Amino acid sequence: MDQYLDPDVLSLFCFDMDSTVIREEVIDELARKHGVFEEVSRVTREAMEGGMAFDEALKLRVKYLKGLSRKSFEEVYDLLTLSAGMEIILRELPKLNTKVSILSGGFTPVLELFSRKYPIHFFKANELEENGGIFTGKIVGEIINKEKKSYYLDQLITRETILKSQVVAVGDGANDALMLNTANIGIGFHAKQGLKDQISNWIDFCDMSVLLFLFRPSI
Repeated sequence: MDQYLDPDVLSLFCFDMDSTVIREEVIDELARKHGVFEEVSRVTREAMEGGMAFDEALKLRVKYLKGLSRKSFEEVYDLLTLSAGMEIILRELPKLNTKVSILSGGFTPVLELFSRKYPIHFFKANELEENGGIFTGKIVGEIINKEKKSYYLDQLITRETILKSQVVAVGDGANDALMLNTANIGIGFHAKQGLKDQISNWIDFCDMSVLLFLFRPSI
């Protein structure tokens, strides 16, 4: 890859959340806590094997979370761990004239908690319906799928008047492919083969901090 970012020009980095910013898949951790891990995993496997569309699979997995409390989200959040090098990225990018966003097929409560601790300029995830602090097993509004990730990245680029040449997107799965190809520089992070088949750049062995080398060195 022979492209560099200009540190004197505003940049935008857009990340997927699960298995990218963090090591875990949040829905798996929630399912474990709720005692429905096997049921959720079965749906995940079927979707990955092409037997079920993303939107349908997500709705079914969320249905298994019915009865989970908002407090359970907070407890699961406390167990999440950043991917190697991500702490450095979240600390250093704001110093490099860069805005950080997260577009996730996960859930808003997790991103709300995350954005209180880290400098996240914008995030979008799935909204879960709740009643009295208890989740009903339904998604409210649009599902953040691969098309929506690409759409919201494009909207961010326009809204923030960021040059396309200064836009980077990072993800791990096929659901991130459109978002990565919307950016000028799309990078798979420990990417699944389904994503690698659709992109040109990926990180297999280094940690996330290697992204800092995308910035053109000062002379």
